[in-house]
Amino acid sequence: MNAQNFSAFLAQNALKETTKKIIVSDRFKDADGNPMDWEFKSLSAGEDSAIRKSCMRQIPVPGRKGQFMTSVDSEEYQKELICKSCVFPPLDNAELQESYKVYGAHELLDAMLTAGEYLNLVQEFTNLFTVTRTSMDDKVEEAKN
Repeated sequence: MNAQNFSAFLAQNALKETTKKIIVSDRFKDADGNPMDWEFKSLSAGEDSAIRKSCMRQIPVPGRKGQFMTSVDSEEYQKELICKSCVFPPLDNAELQESYKVYGAHELLDAMLTAGEYLNLVQEFTNLFTVTRTSMDDKVEEAKN
């Protein structure tokens, strides 16, 4: 029997996820006039699953009275992922929400960003946490150095 070393899979040996930053809009600037970074953290598979489940909807099956199918509201799912991952700016901050006269992180995103900025955020966010083998190799190499 081939005994394999599984110690790399122990929690204390796993690479720790860090936050990642992107510039969503040039309209939000720091004191020096530079665009402000938005900071996002990765979510666990369990957190993602809970968000996905919260975005499930029952949709009537066309032509089949009384029958329904389950579907994920993809726009709601995407927005919830962004809101739960966003570390900065703090989308759940009451003062920030009050400044836009909204209540809730989803509504704040809608009020803060233009349509183009939101589409850019979605695209950048999707690319931010897409894991490819090359990026994993780079992370391993970086951790070694």
